[in-house]
Amino acid sequence: PNFTQSAISVSHFQGNYTDINRSSGTSTLAVRGFDTENNTYVINAVNVTFWITQDGTNLFATNTSTNSTGHASYVFDPSCSFDARRQTWYAGINDPCYVSTNASSLNVSVFANLKSSILVPNGERFANGSAISVRVNVTDDCDVGVNSSMVNITVNQSTLGYFCAPIQSNLTQGIYNCSWDSSGRNPGYYNVSAYL
Repeated sequence: PNFTQSAISVSHFQGNYTDINRSSGTSTLAVRGFDTENNTYVINAVNVTFWITQDGTNLFATNTSTNSTGHASYVFDPSCSFDARRQTWYAGINDPCYVSTNASSLNVSVFANLKSSILVPNGERFANGSAISVRVNVTDDCDVGVNSSMVNITVNQSTLGYFCAPIQSNLTQGIYNCSWDSSGRNPGYYNVSAYL
């Protein structure tokens, strides 16, 4: 007898438009294969590959297989090799029993926790009326400098808060600078905070 590969379709089952925190989250990406010639779901142990972009373009691939209901899944737990941004994923069946077929592209968004550290000042004393340089470093959970036009730096004393502006940034390092004029401000201790 002459055996031919069956035509199939691969459809999304789970994980489209999912949000994942890179520090603490996972998402199950799942598809289901359907044999369009025999009108049944694909058999158990069919080869399935999942592809996920790492930087919006370059692909990471991992292999798995279907279960007895034709489903295949991958638990996506993004590491620092995945940029914090919307990524594209798809899956495909490549098996001797079936015509190689890919599902349509879907989306998953990877988010990162951000942290800020005050570099300057660092406990120094200044004369009232001084222009005080403030420097802040904003990084993500992988210690990569964050570029954002939404950084606010405030200088606080008790319930009083003052914006430090204008903010100048070195967008390749996540470094933000401003100069705060202390003229006419109450003497005492101040805290510096950075917000995104």
